Amino acid sequence: MPEMYHRPKGRGSQPVTVSERSPLSVQLFDPLNAGLPPVRGRTVTVTRRVPGIATGAVYADADAIGTLIEFPNLLQLNPYTNAYSGMLHSAMYFDLDDEGLQVDLHLFSRKITDGTDNSAYSPSDTDVRAYLGTVSFTAFFNLGSNQVSVVTSIGLPLVSASASVFGQAVARAALNIAAENLPELSLSVLAD
Repeated sequence: MPEMYHRPKGRGSQPVTVSERSPLSVQLFDPLNAGLPPVRGRTVTVTRRVPGIATGAVYADADAIGTLIEFPNLLQLNPYTNAYSGMLHSAMYFDLDDEGLQVDLHLFSRKITDGTDNSAYSPSDTDVRAYLGTVSFTAFFNLGSNQVSVVTSIGLPLVSASASVFGQAVARAALNIAAENLPELSLSVLAD
């Protein structure tokens, strides 16, 4: 009869037979809490400028920033589920206007009604059914004439009927964006 051996910690390098007195230790892997690193050839990153911004106006808390953003070709077709999917690993907000104020990015699995730039963002009940999650950009690295906010180890599963994910940026403070400094957002997804 075959036997299984392992080397328990603290017992030197001598293998021990697996038994009730010396069980094989097992550690479960939870990809949602593992802080998945980017994997070459399986990680897709898409960066988009926020469209539809009327510059020079002050945004209030919960105002839509620009219109709906499409992140094309972000997800890959999963042959087992026949749906496009992936795990959102990280996101970046390029604050080219150098304000360092919180911005939320609400993600959706399909195209929804555009938010009205610089007006209270209020998606419809139908649109909310396509909701995937929110990334909040709260901590910024000041780089002199601009700032960057990086959110890592997100672990948000994304599933869509297409390879695109859609997002609406929402102000959480009084932003005032200059015409030559429109913000950009970047999403990195690890394919299933």
